[in-house]
Amino acid sequence: MLIDLYRAPIPDGYGYIAGEPPDGLVMDGPAPVQAVIDLFDSDSRTWLRSTLSAVDGTYCFPALLVAGNYFSVARPPNPAHKYEVQENITPEAY
Repeated sequence: MLIDLYRAPIPDGYGYIAGEPPDGLVMDGPAPVQAVIDLFDSDSRTWLRSTLSAVDGTYCFPALLVAGNYFSVARPPNPAHKYEVQENITPEAY
């Protein structure tokens, strides 16, 4: 089911995953950074979508099934640094 976030209200059962302060930011060492974050379905390991975090390290994946289980991979801008993986993420309901 495709949801047009600009025209239709988001139905019940949907939520979001967000990287918010203080512990949900994309970090490279002690500083927040802009990075690509990929989101996957945990059960099928299927890639769902990607987003680019803001320069302050915040990000959001809207319109996800609240009943779903996801994992994310943050790819820092410096290729010498390791990817950061978060597992067992469940969206917050709207």
